[in-house]
Amino acid sequence: MKGDSTAYYEHTLRRIKQAIKKEPLAKLEAIIWHQGESNRFNHIDYLKKLKALVEDYRKDLNRPELPFICGQLGLWNPEYENIRIEIDKIEEEISNSYLVSSEGLTNFDEHHFDSNSQRLLGLRYAKKYLEVKKMHKHKVLNATKV
Repeated sequence: MKGDSTAYYEHTLRRIKQAIKKEPLAKLEAIIWHQGESNRFNHIDYLKKLKALVEDYRKDLNRPELPFICGQLGLWNPEYENIRIEIDKIEEEISNSYLVSSEGLTNFDEHHFDSNSQRLLGLRYAKKYLEVKKMHKHKVLNATKV
């Protein structure tokens, strides 16, 4: 979270801004998010905090409509059920957000996707990103015709 003791938010924001400055032709087009399993039991207020995080990034990056693409935790672990229920609500709770399914993916231990599933999840993220990009491009083209 912005302003917490870890300063992860501020470090990430600084690295994003450095990358944009270093590569002026590059464009920030989406946030891709995959929740780690370490705080899987912290489902109370999860969506409220995630929404605040996304809003902070959008504001601090001056990109109020920046797409947010989030992946599901693995379906094999029953300990993820409560946090997964919260993550599954993101499209309803966070504007311009999209969920990437982990359906059919498998694990190599109780918490982590196996290497094949990691690649498949990466492809799902890429596919979702391309769908979102195409959708937003279409939205902008239609808006300019009006």
